Amino acid sequence: QRSQAAFAPKREFVPDSRFDAQTNHGKYLVEGPGHCGACHTPRGIAYQEKALSDDGKHFLSGAVIDGWRAKSLRGEARGLGSWNQAELADFFASGRTERSAAFGAMAEVVEHSTQYWSDSDLQAMAGYLKTLSPTPGKETELPKREDTTTAMLLNGEYANRGALLYAEHCMACHRADGNGMPRIFPALNNNSAVYANNAQSVIQVTLEGGRMPHSKHDVMAFSMPGFKHLTDSDIADVVNFVRNSWHNQAPEISSRDVAEIRHFVNRKAPNIVPQAASGAHHE
Repeated sequence: QRSQAAFAPKREFVPDSRFDAQTNHGKYLVEGPGHCGACHTPRGIAYQEKALSDDGKHFLSGAVIDGWRAKSLRGEARGLGSWNQAELADFFASGRTERSAAFGAMAEVVEHSTQYWSDSDLQAMAGYLKTLSPTPGKETELPKREDTTTAMLLNGEYANRGALLYAEHCMACHRADGNGMPRIFPALNNNSAVYANNAQSVIQVTLEGGRMPHSKHDVMAFSMPGFKHLTDSDIADVVNFVRNSWHNQAPEISSRDVAEIRHFVNRKAPNIVPQAASGAHHE
């Protein structure tokens, strides 16, 4: 009770005078019923959310939960900077957009919760999220990178082992241009879940595979197989390839990073089943 008093005091919702009624309704949904901060706000020393509203700079700035990176929902380039309100509302309703799909716990949120919300609620929540400023110190734009990968793959030229592994295991669905197929196979190119600074989600979904959420909006839930049979070095090579091909740019990972995630995955409770196909919920 003392920790609750210190870190989660009872409080009334306070509308923001800058916003209209719909945006304030979205703010209420994000802070309350949607409890977005439970996953997307980093935790403190007592496992408390570091901020409960947009008064705090850590609010919805991204966190790691169950080995997945819950992306920043703020306006930086690796957060929601490249998303528009319509895409967000579509994502909450169906768990996918033309370029992405939900994964990890977010797939469960869509399947068991947000797909049943009204369109006005989803639009309000999406509209509010688009008001959030970038996390302090995070890039608002990323350097442009020329796509040399597509032609290389189409010509059967493999500059490294990651490229060869991609051609063998990934290209049939995600295509040579990395753009996948809209609402079926998520794009890896220009996908902020793929080029996030933290690669845990990409590593985990590569190892485990997963399934898109079922929803009344998209009744077919496509699955991705896991690739645990590949070595840690192989997984690192192909993850580095997709994170630094086409227009993507991201820090490289090592086989040790993969080994750590593999150890975590192998220790998961047997009733925890990965939800959702690769790529997704842009981070």
